[in-house]
Amino acid sequence: MNILSHFNEYEPNNFIFSSMTNLYSNMLSLFFTSRSTSNYANIVESLGKEIYLLAQDSLKSWLEDMDFSFRFSTQRKERYYVKNTRPRTIVTPFGEVTYTRTTYSYKDGSGGLYTHVDEVLGIPKYVLCSLC
Repeated sequence: MNILSHFNEYEPNNFIFSSMTNLYSNMLSLFFTSRSTSNYANIVESLGKEIYLLAQDSLKSWLEDMDFSFRFSTQRKERYYVKNTRPRTIVTPFGEVTYTRTTYSYKDGSGGLYTHVDEVLGIPKYVLCSLC
C-alpha cells in the first residue's frame, strides 16, 4: 500500500487524492518520455505548478466550506438575514484565489453588513487582500 492509497481510504471522494493521483501519473509519463536534464527541469516545473493549483483549490474549498457552515448555523439564523452571495479574490503565495462568500444583514436593524469568512480571516472590505 502506498501513501496515496492509504490517504484515499479515509476520504474516498477527496479532490486532493484525485489531484495527487493525476500529478503522479503525469510525472511518470514525463519521466519515461526521455531521460535528460531538461526532462528533470520539466518534471520539477510541472510539479510546482500542480502543487500551486492544488493549494489554490484547497484554500478555496476550505473558505467556501467555512461560509457554508456558518450560513446554516443556529448562530447565523438568530442574528443575521442572508443578503447575497458574491465572489471575493485574495492574493496568496500560490496566486490569486477567488471564492464565493455570503454577506448578511443584521436582524436587529442596526444597519451594516457582516461577512463571516472575511471577518474570521481579518480581511478588510473592498481590498484585494494578501494573506501573506
